[in-house]
Amino acid sequence: MTTVTIDQASLTKFAGDFAKQVPYALSLAINNTLVDSQKAEIARVSSGFLIRRASYLKQSIKISPFAKKSSLTGIISVANVGAYPSVFAKFEGNSTKTPFRGSNIAIPTSYTRPNASVVVSQGKRPKNLAKAFVIKGSNGESFLMIRNAKGKYKGLQVAYVLKPSVPITSHRLSFTDTITATINARLQTNWSTAWDKAVATAHP
Repeated sequence: MTTVTIDQASLTKFAGDFAKQVPYALSLAINNTLVDSQKAEIARVSSGFLIRRASYLKQSIKISPFAKKSSLTGIISVANVGAYPSVFAKFEGNSTKTPFRGSNIAIPTSYTRPNASVVVSQGKRPKNLAKAFVIKGSNGESFLMIRNAKGKYKGLQVAYVLKPSVPITSHRLSFTDTITATINARLQTNWSTAWDKAVATAHP
């Protein structure tokens, strides 16, 4: 977690006749910096990960709440998407992927996912494979098999490799590093812009 503390009392003293505008300017500066941070993290993840659903990534890197004049706190996080943790959360630091349900992770093969950019179709999800069966291997892995009567994949096919856990050894979210760097780069500029706007819109 990255925490930034702003000395509001010093800013209020500096503001003089415009002291009442300080909370407004601070809320603008904080929120604009959060948005800059969100854009930076989405860009970084997009450059290092294969993103199949851009909308899912945007929902994962979430700002909530935004700062308000009455509550000068804004939070950006790797948030849940709906009722479930974002898949990106496990890429922050060293981690091991474990099943959300059941005892194994189902890793798709080329039968179910012809290339890495393809989202597995509903019909080829493990629970939807008709007459699928499991063969146990000798090294702790198991295989979800299916037998096709015709077509390109006629015969016995490995649909999924089943593993109880998978270590995550590549790709890192670098969320904290990216957010910290963006705050350091953008907060001062955003404050200056916000303060100019606050002064310009102040009522006499």
